[in-house]
Amino acid sequence: MVVSRHGRIPLYAQIRQEIEQDILNGKFKPGDKLPSEEDIAIMYGVSRMTARRAIDQLVSKNRLRRVQGQGTYVVEQATPSQTVGMTRWSFERIEPREGMTWKVLRVEELLPSMRVANALRTILGEKVIQITGLLYLDNTLAGYYIDHIPKLLVSSMEDLASNDVSLPSLLSQQYNLEFGKVVEHIRAIPADEDAIEMLGVEPGSALLEVTDLIYLRSRIPAILSNTVYRCDRYVYKGLLHPL
Repeated sequence: MVVSRHGRIPLYAQIRQEIEQDILNGKFKPGDKLPSEEDIAIMYGVSRMTARRAIDQLVSKNRLRRVQGQGTYVVEQATPSQTVGMTRWSFERIEPREGMTWKVLRVEELLPSMRVANALRTILGEKVIQITGLLYLDNTLAGYYIDHIPKLLVSSMEDLASNDVSLPSLLSQQYNLEFGKVVEHIRAIPADEDAIEMLGVEPGSALLEVTDLIYLRSRIPAILSNTVYRCDRYVYKGLLHPL
């Protein structure tokens, strides 16, 4: 198991995401005992303190629970809302609603985490491009997003640093890509360190997280997008739009 030491996301956050994905994928089921902090540190090649910080965050999010003298266990979770097709959230990233704009902060080339690599079906050692940006609604900061796409899809990272069109629209215009279905996972989350830094919210503030996996018409996954909205500044309105 490998984590990237060259990206924006801290090591502990990458490990936290990997464990969360393992829970979602069923590798760790409710009631299962997690490997020890020492074993996790060895698996990811990090310090025990880094592994402990990742576990601490999952405990605070009620994904895991510690039992004194026994270990750390997976907590039963409510099934997240999932849709397949085109919803208002994914539609906004293609054709923004009135008053919605975004600002690209960083475009980086890096080795993906296991979660990103599995979602985009990249091979070992294949790099991805990560785009980090902020979402605004009526000129007020409403959320942030982190998009990943396979590096093989584009010829230049400079093409992706645009604040004028959405990423799917840009890829469609620049590279004639045609998009198909979108699979979304939607859940309410408390603000973690990333959200506190990006959105300026208080620890534990209520946020809405939407994870989109956008496929090409050829059924190849092309964009993994994670968007976090401030609940006090963003109101969802709309219906499911099937493709």
